[in-house]
Amino acid sequence: MGFNSVTFDVSQTRGTPISIATANKPADVSTFFAALKKGLGTKATIMLTMAPTVEDGPAGPLAFLFKDFKSTFAGINIATYSTGTYYLDADDGRWGIMQWAAFVPIDKIHVGFSEVVRYSGKMSSQGKKYDIPAGTSNGQAAAYIWATMKKDLVALNKDYAKIGTPYFDI
Repeated sequence: MGFNSVTFDVSQTRGTPISIATANKPADVSTFFAALKKGLGTKATIMLTMAPTVEDGPAGPLAFLFKDFKSTFAGINIATYSTGTYYLDADDGRWGIMQWAAFVPIDKIHVGFSEVVRYSGKMSSQGKKYDIPAGTSNGQAAAYIWATMKKDLVALNKDYAKIGTPYFDI
């Protein structure tokens, strides 16, 4: 096949995750991922991408995917944005990166940025209110937000400095 990675994007509608993981029995989904991993071989990676609330993921209907996360997935991409805003916070009770670290090793967590979000605008985060320097480009503002959030994480726990690299949804 020639694949080196596969990413599964778990979307949601009104708080209910919609995906292969919720449309089937947990045992069937686990069997699917085990077969996929075996079929792809050891050099390929399987990533999980989902919205940032732990209630919709590891603390909710998708908890079964996180019981043995490391044996199935190479990491998680947390989509920390929607079409109009971003959700990026070190310790917010619903979508904070610290809350995700209770379910996924910190170095396997990758937070996302999207070109559709105006990080440099006056729009505020649903979590921490970042004081974005005036005159920054959208990309510079996203980098500033990432660096500030990472600094906040490290202040909570120095091991959080190992957070995975961010990803960009273009």
